[in-house]
Amino acid sequence: MSENRRIHKRYGSDMIFWMKQVDSNKDFSPFYIVDISAGGLKIETKDLFPVGTEVHLSFELPQHTDLIEAMAIVRHIESVDEGYHTGLQFQQVKGVPTSMLLEYLEEIYG
Repeated sequence: MSENRRIHKRYGSDMIFWMKQVDSNKDFSPFYIVDISAGGLKIETKDLFPVGTEVHLSFELPQHTDLIEAMAIVRHIESVDEGYHTGLQFQQVKGVPTSMLLEYLEEIYG
């Protein structure tokens, strides 16, 4: 998706979060966040997650003590040197309204 079609501003990040595929028996695994917005994340992965894959996320924002849990879906995949940049769109964020997440991201990263 081109930058001018995005609904929410993206903020560069080097945070770690935990993710697992919804229909998998595997445990949560750590991944790096490349950038984050109120609408989703771009993450760095070594494995390919096909477009349409549903995932469960768990992460903490800097200066925020509550664990944020979310459901997301893979919307974009880009091959990079040692793996993939994978775009995830939030489907549901538990405990944090989108407006509050956007406000928080602007305060911390803006």
